[in-house]
Amino acid sequence: VMAGLKQLLLTTRGERAMLPKFGTDLRKHVFEQFDATLVKNIKEDVLEAIRVYAPWVKVSGIDVSPDERVGKQDRNVVFVRLYFEIIGEVHNPYVLDLIV
Repeated sequence: VMAGLKQLLLTTRGERAMLPKFGTDLRKHVFEQFDATLVKNIKEDVLEAIRVYAPWVKVSGIDVSPDERVGKQDRNVVFVRLYFEIIGEVHNPYVLDLIV
């Protein structure tokens, strides 16, 4: 489940030939100015991909921030933390961290 969700979120739209809308535009977002609009766009992008391609995932929260663990020389990095549950599964909740 975690690997499939990570694959969905890190696949760039248009990358899969037979599913051109599969994935997100997260990699494109990292070159934008980090501000409230960027955070909103990333959250919407993640939620839309999950709604369409992983409807069994119930998102309870998304944190988006610059990745503080990366050196200052690499500013085009975004840290996304996704809090979610799998609908109908006993083991909940999950946390998925992505560095984009």
